[in-house]
Amino acid sequence: MAFRVLVGSVVLIPFPESLVPNSFRPPGSGVVSNPGEVLVRTDKITAPLSDHLVGGRRHELGRVGERIAAELLESTGLTVLDRNWSCPRGELDIVATDGDLVVFCEVKARSGMDYGGPLGAIGPDKVARVRSVARAWLAERDLVGCRVRFDVVSVLWPPGEPARVEHLEGVF
Repeated sequence: MAFRVLVGSVVLIPFPESLVPNSFRPPGSGVVSNPGEVLVRTDKITAPLSDHLVGGRRHELGRVGERIAAELLESTGLTVLDRNWSCPRGELDIVATDGDLVVFCEVKARSGMDYGGPLGAIGPDKVARVRSVARAWLAERDLVGCRVRFDVVSVLWPPGEPARVEHLEGVF
């Protein structure tokens, strides 16, 4: 998979057909030109119209967003150790490492901005919960005291467009 930087750490993600849920394939076909970008096919994969129209597919969008995030992290040299690890305290979306540091990555996927962007969903309560679950993950592996970083991957998937992904390192 090739990742191409658009602006800063925001990337446009074309990804394998095998990862595309059937519910995200619209009828018909088309090609959309993004200003300053090569033509992007939209008949392969698009997002629902807005977050409130997603219905039962919201979790599906989240799962696909996590796949995109995991592939992005791996493309930067990280090794994914766990996905969707859970304990009574909560769940970690992605745990990765570069060999010296453990990276806990929260993934937020949205199809639109109806309820704010993906990063707006990470408030003080979420930060505290992720940190608590991360401590449990580290304790289970006797890794207490090792270097850690908390990242966020934001996946914004507007209607008829490719996913826009932003990886923010050391956010909290």
